[in-house]
Amino acid sequence: MEKHYDKDRKFIFGRYDTGFSGWSKAKAELDEVLGINDPWVFHDFRQTGKTVMEEDLDVPDPVSESILNHAKKGLNKVYNTANYISKKRDALDQYAAYILFGCELMPSWSRFAGRALIHQF
Repeated sequence: MEKHYDKDRKFIFGRYDTGFSGWSKAKAELDEVLGINDPWVFHDFRQTGKTVMEEDLDVPDPVSESILNHAKKGLNKVYNTANYISKKRDALDQYAAYILFGCELMPSWSRFAGRALIHQF
């Protein structure tokens, strides 16, 4: 099936020009597929990502902060105008590989990932 993408769209995911919606339904499906009973919120992905990038993947703090879109603090706010585009791309590629390795260890993860991607497009 050929996909049509409107080049004037602001968002890749979602059905309308407002981006993805339906987070509660997606979370409930993820919980079911992975058999998760413990409470968690989507913000936990940000915390986990930041921790993994810094502890396991040696991503520098300014790069992981920029990935999370945190504002620069102190004099960095004034003098550091770096956007870290290539460093963020490298860090996110490393993080993707880290997650995909986990999917190989936990086949139920990859089942959900495939369904989520197909569902969104």
